[in-house]
Amino acid sequence: SVTMVGVEYAGLVKEGGLGEAIEGLSQGLLKQHPDNKVRLIFPKFSILPLAILEKLKTVVPEDYTDNMGTSFQVFRLDVNGVE
Repeated sequence: SVTMVGVEYAGLVKEGGLGEAIEGLSQGLLKQHPDNKVRLIFPKFSILPLAILEKLKTVVPEDYTDNMGTSFQVFRLDVNGVE
């Protein structure tokens, strides 16, 4: 299992080369060993394409609270085997 944290992923949000690098690394890990579980954590930007926003699945429980008392939501989406 590999979990990456980023702000870009090619096909979702891409400004420079970082999105392509993270996509390439995650796809490479999946190809190397198909049993690998690859996850990417990144912010839910308001600029995500509508088609992507509609596919997001809310993770249960729907609301989380950090140690400062701030509430936030977690969403899930599978993109070519990367969760």
